[in-house]
Amino acid sequence: MKKTKIIGLVILFIGVLFSFFFYYVFPKLHNYPAGTPQRSKVSRYYPISDDFQSENTVEVNGKLYHQIAPFSFIDQDSSIVTEKTIAGKMVVCDFFFTRCGGICPKLSKSLSRVQDRLKGEVDFMILSHTVDPAFDTPEVLKKYGETYHADFSIWKFLTGYDQKTFYAFVTQNYFVTAMPGSEGSAEIFDHTQKLVLFDAERVVRGYYDGTDSLAVNKLIHDMIILQIENKKEDKLEYNPSKKHSQQ
Repeated sequence: MKKTKIIGLVILFIGVLFSFFFYYVFPKLHNYPAGTPQRSKVSRYYPISDDFQSENTVEVNGKLYHQIAPFSFIDQDSSIVTEKTIAGKMVVCDFFFTRCGGICPKLSKSLSRVQDRLKGEVDFMILSHTVDPAFDTPEVLKKYGETYHADFSIWKFLTGYDQKTFYAFVTQNYFVTAMPGSEGSAEIFDHTQKLVLFDAERVVRGYYDGTDSLAVNKLIHDMIILQIENKKEDKLEYNPSKKHSQQ
């Protein structure tokens, strides 16, 4: 009995010591106010340097970053979507085509989960770009979106562009793959399985494997962190215990 009490006191002492370090010592080492728990931060991609230049830039905290260039696409309702449509919002992008029998359904299921998890909590939009604009008309895209219960006010399925011009836009702005399938490939188009996250300044903030549920969890977490960063909802916290289907 006495031994159990001693072990309990040791555990209590370690807990108090850890709390003191985390809330008072660690913040002072990093010039944070004492007692302030620190949230993780989401990196910014593609700062301008001698080795990397971009035709479209934006200044953030005194540093220039590559900015997704202005664009004009057509959505599933035949409405024009431009950079003004997404102004002030963080955006998740993916690249797919409706005839895809490989990774595309997995990407769409992941985005459906992102939509359902964050709708009403985070100021965001989803842009799903078809890499097959000749076949994927607005009507085709709308039927596809309905299959995944897309809220079209949040989730836009985009087409209405010249294929080669769009491939160049993707490569130069998102730095991911979108091109015709290689000879002998099972798919007629070759495109990334990454989900791309960019912020309200159209600066890329992350890449996430859309076929990996853990990577999608990280995407959701980072989107909430960005919401806090933007000071639009200071009390919003990530709750990993909140139950949502993982497909």
